[in-house]
Amino acid sequence: MKSDKLLIIDNKAGAERESSENVIAQLDESDRSLINHFRDITGFWEEDGDDVKINVDISCYTYIFIHDSYDDPIIQGGLKELLIKRMSLTSTVVLFSGTKRESPTPQQLCHEDICWYELRRSQYFMTLPRFMESRSILGTYQIEYLYDSSKDPKTDKGQMLADEISDLLEISPQKAAGSAAFIELIKLFGGQYDEKVYERFANMSEDSFLSTIDRLIHRK
Repeated sequence: MKSDKLLIIDNKAGAERESSENVIAQLDESDRSLINHFRDITGFWEEDGDDVKINVDISCYTYIFIHDSYDDPIIQGGLKELLIKRMSLTSTVVLFSGTKRESPTPQQLCHEDICWYELRRSQYFMTLPRFMESRSILGTYQIEYLYDSSKDPKTDKGQMLADEISDLLEISPQKAAGSAAFIELIKLFGGQYDEKVYERFANMSEDSFLSTIDRLIHRK
């Protein structure tokens, strides 16, 4: 069974701007526990004739991030495509560096049967926390959160729940106020659901109900 762990291979020193060490330090303990970060990857892989041999078990990683530097490459010579091919059998591979093109949408590159993503380091540094949050809120890592810094998993989940609640409001405010979607919405934004909350919303008009939860979702 695939875990939610990430492998990050980045030889940029922790003291340097936008290093992986610095962005990982921004995460809470539960998210940090999902990441294995290495600067020194001596012995991770080696050339094996016309192929590459990976000497560690990478099958547990959902995503593998590799610093793909032009000046100081981690992947030497012609190993890149061979390595990506091996890694992509079990994991999604993301190559990042300061020279990659910035984009608000996922940049997937493919060569023959090998596919990977590329990401600018500044985006990686800014968006990795939201990417981690997408797993805890939406259930799986959502790669679009690595690219669009304006996207917020909590807001997006709140809007999905609001759509469910809106459908239930067509039956009655009581049905909506007692629904699992409404209870989840209240808890998602730090509230406590109880009888008082139910009574308040169960007696609202449809417009008041929707405008109140919209303010909850989009409050800053």
